[in-house]
Amino acid sequence: MHHKLYLSLNGYSLRCLLSIFFISLLLRADAQHRKDPWATYGGGGNGSSAESGYAIAVNVDYDAPAGILANTFNPAPAFNIGVLHYLGNFTFNATIGYHVYNPKQAVFTYDDGAGGTGVASYDKYDVIAVYAGAVYNVQLAGTTRFYIGLNWGIYGTHYSYAATDQFSSNSIDLNEEQLYFAPKLGFNFILSGNISLGLEAKYNFFTPEGNSDTNPDVGTYYKSYAAGLMLTYKL
Repeated sequence: MHHKLYLSLNGYSLRCLLSIFFISLLLRADAQHRKDPWATYGGGGNGSSAESGYAIAVNVDYDAPAGILANTFNPAPAFNIGVLHYLGNFTFNATIGYHVYNPKQAVFTYDDGAGGTGVASYDKYDVIAVYAGAVYNVQLAGTTRFYIGLNWGIYGTHYSYAATDQFSSNSIDLNEEQLYFAPKLGFNFILSGNISLGLEAKYNFFTPEGNSDTNPDVGTYYKSYAAGLMLTYKL
């Protein structure tokens, strides 16, 4: 079973739209840097969460699969890099990321139901993420703030599976484009005029797009929990 990677929105690929958005933010970030390279957090130090400008963010998460995936795959580190745009009390992000779930048991035997045994194997589960997001910031005491928001975008995933017994031999090598969204919340601690450290937690949902006639996974929602650190450099 092999699923063709394709997702259209008014004739354009969602992947392309997100890529264009990501590149445009990079270009605007460079322009903002030249205009106001010493912009600080807190709207110029007035104690408010309102601010403007751009930043580069790098974060590392501990991503733990839940539900169906948790039966087969182990948690994994997830690496992300993105551009942030501050607009008043809101922060918008355009981000790319990558993580790999390794199987709990790559090869195992099973009872074929007729007195024999079969052999099954799982390969790793690769995820390339391209997504945008937005949060609302609430200023707390000092240079600390709390935020809550949402990510949305696409997951490009790949995994393979094979099983052989005395009755049959089956294999799957599946590439999928999955719709992705995740509520998120966190805390941001400002360390200097242009550097902050964040703690963030996300509840990830992703589901294959396409036609259930050709892909039985369509309509299935996969889940994972993620939490980690984010280092941000204000441009």
